[in-house]
Amino acid sequence: MKILQIVKSRNLAGSEQYMLTLCRLLQRRGHTCYVAIKRGGRLEEACREQGLTVAPLSLDKPFAAFRLRKWAQQQGVEIVHCHLTGAARIGMKVAFPLEIPCVSHLHIYRDDVAYKRVAYYRKGLLIAVANHIGRYYEEKFTLQRGRVPTVLNATVAHEQPDAQRSREELRAEMLQELSLPEDSRLLLLVGRLSSGKAQDILIQALPPILARHPNTHVLLAGVAKAGTNVEQELRTLVGQLDVKDHVHFLGFRKDLARLTRAADLHLVPSRFDVLPLVVVEGMMLGAGVLASSVGGIPEIIEDGKTGFLVPPEDVGALAARINALLDEPERVRQVGEQAQAYAQSELSPDAMAAKVEKYYECLQRA
Repeated sequence: MKILQIVKSRNLAGSEQYMLTLCRLLQRRGHTCYVAIKRGGRLEEACREQGLTVAPLSLDKPFAAFRLRKWAQQQGVEIVHCHLTGAARIGMKVAFPLEIPCVSHLHIYRDDVAYKRVAYYRKGLLIAVANHIGRYYEEKFTLQRGRVPTVLNATVAHEQPDAQRSREELRAEMLQELSLPEDSRLLLLVGRLSSGKAQDILIQALPPILARHPNTHVLLAGVAKAGTNVEQELRTLVGQLDVKDHVHFLGFRKDLARLTRAADLHLVPSRFDVLPLVVVEGMMLGAGVLASSVGGIPEIIEDGKTGFLVPPEDVGALAARINALLDEPERVRQVGEQAQAYAQSELSPDAMAAKVEKYYECLQRA
C-alpha cells in the first residue's frame, strides 16, 4: 500500500516520533510511506534521515490541503493517516474527495469537529493509543462502544546501539559529560518543557529529595515550544529553590536510549497525558519508570510490578516516592526488568504495525 502520513508540525515530540516509528515498521512490511509536515524543522531532518519521501510543500502555507490532495493523487496514495488535530483537518480534505480511507490517530484530548468528521466518514477510522481516550471519544461523538479501537503505543528504542551497551558504561559517559561525581543519582525527565509535562513539579520536589539524597541530579531533556518562556520560568524556579547545581537543562537530545539507561529513575510526572511514548520507551529499555496515574498510563504500568505510580501534581508524594526508590536500587532494577519483559510481550512494535495494517485493509474494503 501507498500510505500518506500527515502531522502538521515541524517539531520532534512524542506524536511525531510515533509517526516515524510507524513508517519504519510499515516499510519493513513492504508498504510505501510518504509524509506531509511543516517544512524546515527537526521533524523534516528526521524524516530525511530515515529515507522518507517528504511532500514538496509545507502544511503551514496557503492552500496546503488542496496542493497535498493533488500531489497525493499523483503518487497514487491509497491511505491517509493523520496524527494530531491539524493533520485531521487536512487529512479529510485530502481523503474525502479522492474517496480513499482516512485514519486519525488520537494522541491527545482535543474536542475538535475534525475528529468527528473522520469518525463518521464511511472510510474513516479513529485509533486511540489507550483505552481511556478511545472511550472518551466514543462518548463525545455518541459512537457505538468499540467503534474507536485501541492500538497501544510501541517503540523501536531498543534497536538503538546504546540500548545494547552496559548501563555502567553509559552512566560513566553521562557523569563525565556533566562533570558529576561517581556517586551521583540521576533523575531523568524527557519531554517538551511545558506545564503538562510538569517539570516544575519535579523541581519543587527536589529540596526534600536533596535533604535525604544530596547527590541527586535532575536531567531535563527537551525544549519549550517556540515563542514561550517556559524554560526561563523553570530556570527562575530553580534559582528560587537554590537547586541550580542539581538541575541540568540538556536541550533537545537524540540519544534518549543512552540517557534512559544511564539514569537511576525515568520520571514522567505529567499533570495530564494520554499514553506518553516516553513511558513505553522507558519500559522497553528496562528503566524504572515513575509516572503520574493519569490518562492511559495505568493501563500499562501496574504499580510496583511494571513501574511506579504517583498522583499528579502532588509534590510531597512525588518526593517521598523518589526518596523511597533511591533507597532501593535493587527493587528498581527488578521492576525495570519486569517492565521490559511486559513491553516486549504486550507492546511489540511488530504487533502494533500488524494491527494498523489490518485496519487499513478493512477500510479499503469499506
